[in-house]
Amino acid sequence: MRSSHFLSLFAVLLVLGLANAAPHAAAQLESSHKLESRTIGHIWSALELFLYRLTHGGQYPPGYGQAPVTSTSTTAVIPTKTSTTVAQSSAQASTTAITSSTAVPTTAISTPVTSASSTIATSTSTSSTPNPAATGLTVCSAQSLDSFPLSCSSAASTGVDTCCTESPGGHLLLTEFWNTGKDSVGPNTTWTVHGLWPDNCDGSYESYCDPARELQNVTAVIEASGDQELLGYMNALWKSNTGDDESFWEHEFNKHGTCLSTLEPKCFNNFQPQQDAVSYFRKTVATHKTLLTYETLASAGILPSLTQTYTLEQVQGALEKQHGGGVNVNCDGSVFEEVWYHYVSQGSIADGNLVPAPLVGSKSTCPSTGIKYYPKYTTIPAEQPVGSPGGGKIVDGGKVFLYAGPSTDYVAQKNYLTSTGKWYASGTPAGYTLKAVEGGSYTLTTSKGPCAVDGTTKLFSCGAEVTKGSEFVFAADGTLTLGGSGAFSAAQTPSGQNQILVYQNSDNAVKLVIVGIAQ
Repeated sequence: MRSSHFLSLFAVLLVLGLANAAPHAAAQLESSHKLESRTIGHIWSALELFLYRLTHGGQYPPGYGQAPVTSTSTTAVIPTKTSTTVAQSSAQASTTAITSSTAVPTTAISTPVTSASSTIATSTSTSSTPNPAATGLTVCSAQSLDSFPLSCSSAASTGVDTCCTESPGGHLLLTEFWNTGKDSVGPNTTWTVHGLWPDNCDGSYESYCDPARELQNVTAVIEASGDQELLGYMNALWKSNTGDDESFWEHEFNKHGTCLSTLEPKCFNNFQPQQDAVSYFRKTVATHKTLLTYETLASAGILPSLTQTYTLEQVQGALEKQHGGGVNVNCDGSVFEEVWYHYVSQGSIADGNLVPAPLVGSKSTCPSTGIKYYPKYTTIPAEQPVGSPGGGKIVDGGKVFLYAGPSTDYVAQKNYLTSTGKWYASGTPAGYTLKAVEGGSYTLTTSKGPCAVDGTTKLFSCGAEVTKGSEFVFAADGTLTLGGSGAFSAAQTPSGQNQILVYQNSDNAVKLVIVGIAQ
């Protein structure tokens, strides 16, 4: 190339280089020395551009002239539980962007918000793609709820992750009280909370599953969580008829909450002490908010009254129609005092769903007719307590004889349980002292000590070796039950001086019914 052509080309390229560099110059006026420095920089840039194009056949450098890429956000937004469907539809695109980053600061990830409702509709999506960079409350939060089987379904019978599917206590009961007379608590148009109970799929249940997690300071634990709204709701609507709400809450979590497999500490991301308990109380309250028992009954013409009575079909029918699942209607004698709503679960109790389910386990204890639904804070007529077929009264602090045989005809049987809990046919029946606990249950104690059913062997026994008594319920006909079951059995019928071991199951040759007769 001739020198004149070279210089001409240099001049043209110099001008073009300056023109191409100009868009990167500041648009604002600057001081003269800054402008001079920037102009010199542009000349050098033009010279570098000229040399690159001279040696690359006139081509521009890769990416030259493109706008610089800048980040529009430093926050990775995690989808909340209420936007599961949307989160799943955008999961692939979002995952690529986040995983290509060198790091996402922990403080830049927003904490997922759990829904206040316990009955969020299950997503219709079949996708189980994890949510992008999920850091939710539980180890299950990264997956869509429909990737987990319903508890107690055939799909949940084996091989499930018990952090994401409740097992073995996959049949859940949300229970409510209607306390009347001197035991009246809460507003006179609201059923109050009793608890959330995990039953096994056959209606039996475990209790006090983890002593290490039991609480004695529920109020302090909830205050530490900062959830004052939860505590306020509990103070208003989770009431004990003894006036000791704190002990009532402790009892419910210690007995039932510690048996929820999905609330075990290992099931939480970054578990904090008592996070399991707070999640238990939140889910119970959230579920109670969806169950307008008083309003449901009132809309069916079932209102508290000192004179009007109702049938079991009326009461249970109204509640089950509204709930969409099974409901136990329970009475003290003929006095309506408790309802149990039946559910199964999907996902964790902490951030999953409860789904209405058919009734499993014990039947309603109210009679078929003559149900009395008394108003609160009103003097009511004296009632014959539950389970007094001999005309006596089963009451707190009272005593009963426990007769046992193949039917409830205790007069014909005359075989009873001894002070150690064995089945006997001679002598005088042993007295069992009753101590009332929450929910219409009683502990039993004899002269030998407290009585319990062993969780492994199912042996019924009383004595000093029993460290914690079982909580029994007497049905309307006086039948002794435990965990919703009145099935007992023994290897043989007693005769003479033989005393026969009694088990709470139907596995042995002689099937038994145990009836409490008040002294």
